[in-house]
Order: sequence, then C-alpha cells, then structure tokens
Amino acid sequence: YFIAFPDLREYDQAGFVQRISLMSFFILLPIFLIGLHLIIKKLYQKDVFFKLLVIFGLTGLITASLYLSYPRVNIYEPAKFFSMSQSDINAVQLIEQTASPEHVVLANQMVGVAAIQEFGFKKYYNNQFYYSMPMGSPRVLYDLFLEMTYEGAERETMEKAMTEAGVDEAYFVLNKYWRDFENINKQAAKSANSVYNVDDGKVFVFKYIK
Repeated sequence: YFIAFPDLREYDQAGFVQRISLMSFFILLPIFLIGLHLIIKKLYQKDVFFKLLVIFGLTGLITASLYLSYPRVNIYEPAKFFSMSQSDINAVQLIEQTASPEHVVLANQMVGVAAIQEFGFKKYYNNQFYYSMPMGSPRVLYDLFLEMTYEGAERETMEKAMTEAGVDEAYFVLNKYWRDFENINKQAAKSANSVYNVDDGKVFVFKYIK
C-alpha cells in the first residue's frame, strides 16, 4: 500500500494495489499448498477420527470452491464481476458498421476490451482512446460515461463527449446488467438520434449526432 501510480486517478489506485496483492497471493500459493500437504499427511497417519476429519474437510472445501466458481444469475442483485461477452463483441461490430470514420463511444471497460480485440488501438482523441476507458490520464470520456449512467443519461453529456474529441458522432453503450438499467435506457432513448437493440436487449446502443 506504499506503492503509488501517479498517472492514475485516485479512483483507480486501490484497484492496482489489489492486483499486486493478488499476484503476491499466487506467488505464495505453492508454499501454502506444500504446507497444507504436509499437515494433511501428518493427520492422515493418525487414527480413524483424523482420517475422517481430513476426508470431510477436503470434501467441504472442494464443494464450496465449486459452488463459488460456478456461473450463476442472481435476479435480486446483478453482480458486477465484468467479463467480455459475445454481446459486447456484437455491439462494437454494429457500431463499426454504422458509424462514420470519426466517432467516440461511451461504454464500460469490457465493451472497450471488445473493441481492442476486434479492431486494435485504432484511434485516439486528445490522448484518449476512442472507447471510454477508466485507466490513464486524461480520463474525460470515461468520466462522461459515468455521468451518463449515474447522473442521468442526457444529450448534453454526449455533446460534451463530441466536443472533447472534436467529432460530430458519438455512441452510448448500455449493458442490461448495469444497475438502474431500465431508467437509464428510457432516459437515453428520449434524446438519442437512433437506438440499436443487440441480442434481444442484452446491450443497447444509442447513437447521437450533432
């Protein structure tokens, strides 16, 4: 926690430190497993009670691990453990097919990852990738994406994005799993020039033209 990344916003600092902590965990994991192996081996050499304790303990740990890692949909609380989906890829391909050569896209980072996978680091405006991304500085486009999703999906915000990049066309991408999706969707639809439905509503793409 004494490590700092001066080029990152305060919002991102903790995330990078957590990544370093996670890497440290994986580096130390073999030592932990060796120690666990020695403990289990020692217990298993004792009487039947300790053997059963080891067997049921390992069974419980494996079952819990399987349960926690199994994909699931929680209808009460959508989880934000982001991963790139085929719908994200379909959304960026749709934008690529319909957009003018000069445009920007306000979307969450996984949609940006899909764009990088499909089209590479295609273009930048004012040192910002044309898909809003939460890393680096400046981070104006991503801040405008957050404004669209948390402060009201207004046309004025999209116009700020177009002015920032010096373009006349912008897209706002909204995934169905996003918190308050229904309200954001309705707000954006009122002011967008066009609305595209991707994969039966898994992703909505809103097109804005100056």
